[in-house]
Amino acid sequence: MEIGEVVKLLRKQAGYTQEKVAMNIPGYDGANLSRFERGRQSIDLDKLKIIAATLNMSLSDIFAIAESDIPYLQTGKSDPKQINSDQSQLSTELNELISHYTRADQRGRDSILSIARIQNDKLLIKNLPKSHDGDALTPTGSKRKKANNQ
Repeated sequence: MEIGEVVKLLRKQAGYTQEKVAMNIPGYDGANLSRFERGRQSIDLDKLKIIAATLNMSLSDIFAIAESDIPYLQTGKSDPKQINSDQSQLSTELNELISHYTRADQRGRDSILSIARIQNDKLLIKNLPKSHDGDALTPTGSKRKKANNQ
């Protein structure tokens, strides 16, 4: 996801208009912010810092959200209606998650990220390749020792 798209999403989650956010930036207006959100205009780091502060976010939060882009079309589904439905559901869930994240204090944000990391680790472990006898292989390919065989 592009930075401008993230800003637009966060701005809307916060209930701000483009004009309200832009009024905090000297020499900037709603039209400039609109062009930035649509990827038609770049923005310097100082202005982006002001936008982040206005949205009660850090620059690292905004960049982290942008970097966590989910490849919507790699769903394995061929029916465009199903893909659109999945995207809509995912978009709703992401908006809800971002909303909770942006309203949380730093401790809450850390907790949300910890839960996401734990879930990701569980998924990685679940998807480890299986050996011929059903034991999960470690990432290096060697079998884990069974507790009853030690």
